[in-house]
Amino acid sequence: MDINGETKTITLEAKYYSPEELLNVLNEKLEQVSANIVASYYEGRLKLSFTGVGVNTIDSIHGNAKGTLFFKLSKIKSKKFNKFYYTQG
Repeated sequence: MDINGETKTITLEAKYYSPEELLNVLNEKLEQVSANIVASYYEGRLKLSFTGVGVNTIDSIHGNAKGTLFFKLSKIKSKKFNKFYYTQG
């Protein structure tokens, strides 16, 4: 994922994780790459939050995590700008 313009990569072992295990592993991996982000659950959904205040961005989530961990993807082609946008489903 691109965090504040810098690419940070984490890799999880392919296996089943309980919700608690997933949070623990994600937070350990995020800390290892100094992402300054913490993972939590909010209303049954995985949430990423910055640990500090200020203007922060997550510009992109790469790999298979974007569709399996964080949100459902759907492609919408904008006729006005001829671009593709990904939206949460």
